Amino acid sequence: MTRIFVLAVAIAAMSWTAAQDSTAPTQEAGAAPQAQQTNKYVVRGCLIKSTLTDIEPPPPPLKLPEKLRVTSTRTIRDQVKALNGHQVELTGALFGVAGVQEGILLSDSGAVRVYLGGADPNLGQDLAVNQNNQPMIRATMIKDVASACVSR
Repeated sequence: MTRIFVLAVAIAAMSWTAAQDSTAPTQEAGAAPQAQQTNKYVVRGCLIKSTLTDIEPPPPPLKLPEKLRVTSTRTIRDQVKALNGHQVELTGALFGVAGVQEGILLSDSGAVRVYLGGADPNLGQDLAVNQNNQPMIRATMIKDVASACVSR
């Protein structure tokens, strides 16, 4: 008789636990947390061929060099060529610029940050992202601000 009672209590406890787990919010199966793009900046300047000059100073603490080499995605490459000599606003990832984290933030626990990409050049030449060390922006979006460059 006591065995049946213990078994009934155990089944009731497992049922109650399962019911509590099913009412908790669930995430879709296979859904991963969204990675955050950490290296995305908007830079304004004068586009001369594949170089951005007369760059407007960004908000601190970021300090940009006087010139940035411009590379672009295939989707906007023709736009970049067509806007030669124009004042433009580029959105994209910066490389070879001091203080810029290169890569995608996957996780941040407060104590540890996990990035995908953006290797440390001190680890070896084969891991360096921008091997020629010339500051550059890989543009994903371009906006025509003025049809002529404004000299400062």
